[in-house]
Amino acid sequence: MKIKHPLRLTLLSVFVLLFSTVIVMSIIQIINSDDYSSVDHLKMIKIKAERGNIYTYDYQLLAVTSTSYELRFDGTYLDATESELYNLASDLSDIFLDRSKDDYLSDLIKAKNKQYFLLKRNASLTQIEDLKKISFYKKPLNGGLIIKQYSTRHKPNKNSASRTIGDLFKDSALPIYGLEYSYNSELMGVDGRQLVLHEPGLDRSINSSDNISPNSGQDLITTIELSYQDILEQAVLRQLEKFKADFGTAILMEVNTGQIKAITNLQKTNFNTYAETYNFGIVYPLEPGSTFKLASVMAYLEDFNGSLDDTVDCKNGNYKFPGAPIFTADSEPLGVVSLKELFAYSSNIGVGRLITKYYGDTPKDFINRIYEFGIGNRSKIDLNKVPKPKIKFPDDKSWSGISLPWMSYGYG
Repeated sequence: MKIKHPLRLTLLSVFVLLFSTVIVMSIIQIINSDDYSSVDHLKMIKIKAERGNIYTYDYQLLAVTSTSYELRFDGTYLDATESELYNLASDLSDIFLDRSKDDYLSDLIKAKNKQYFLLKRNASLTQIEDLKKISFYKKPLNGGLIIKQYSTRHKPNKNSASRTIGDLFKDSALPIYGLEYSYNSELMGVDGRQLVLHEPGLDRSINSSDNISPNSGQDLITTIELSYQDILEQAVLRQLEKFKADFGTAILMEVNTGQIKAITNLQKTNFNTYAETYNFGIVYPLEPGSTFKLASVMAYLEDFNGSLDDTVDCKNGNYKFPGAPIFTADSEPLGVVSLKELFAYSSNIGVGRLITKYYGDTPKDFINRIYEFGIGNRSKIDLNKVPKPKIKFPDDKSWSGISLPWMSYGYG
């Protein structure tokens, strides 16, 4: 057969070849530069860094990022010999250890002309790292292999200390409160970036000198001890259920170091159960109650060179402070007892009479001593939204004759 107009056909072929070469060279040039905007389907995407874990003092998990992977295959990009597919199937079988190489080979053949064929669900990070080492994955556009990453944040101990540990917004993974918020910059790591060829429902990774691998976040080791946490939580829960209270909080501190070993905050829900819904112990401004008696006794010991053997008359557990509208009643009807005893029995009357006797004429001295203890300062605990304590001063309009005794045992 004789070809008509051979010169015209030759020129046309040369033109198509040159035009294609120019396009390919332009794409390669763009890939090797920062100007990806001129190619519609070529873009740089963010690769999220793996968030660091939160642990107890002895490395038991409090919060962990669970990462899983899917492996899919773009059969429309199938550019492999039968031998290469067979080797790929063998590698997949060796890496995932769940199916034979014949099963994987059958799937790879089925995937022909399919763009997003599922090969493996819930693959581990180790398996994915092994996959990236095989020769097939090093082909252009990873030979059509597509890795999808899915991350979720979990608390293995569920509701326990959950408000202290913190949470993340599900849509943005930004921290809301707790340790997740306070240490976000350390936990979040540094995101990477990856050049991809984007199509609907599909991103093909492209090797580029501008790609940056993500750096995982640091782990956070807390002072929390799970055995104490469980004991504290159960103790608070029993009292809440016994008295049908709306909420309760407790913080367990190691006296020698100041380390928080356990913290629980339980509130009644609409279902008449109790759950951690608000960090009352940290952010809720509330009268300290009997815990303040320690500061009052310490002030007396410091300012008046007192002794735990000093005695106070607790008036048999029933006494009306001057100016008070009602009587103060103790749970134990104590008489004249030592400072050590009245503290052990948590006598409101005993502490109130002690402080009134020694600071009644100079209440500012008592308040100043309290501030010297640091009680008037905002807590340095590493959680957000910690309020500044409000301690009444004798110059305040709300100060009255009963302010000093009531304040001494944590009220007023």
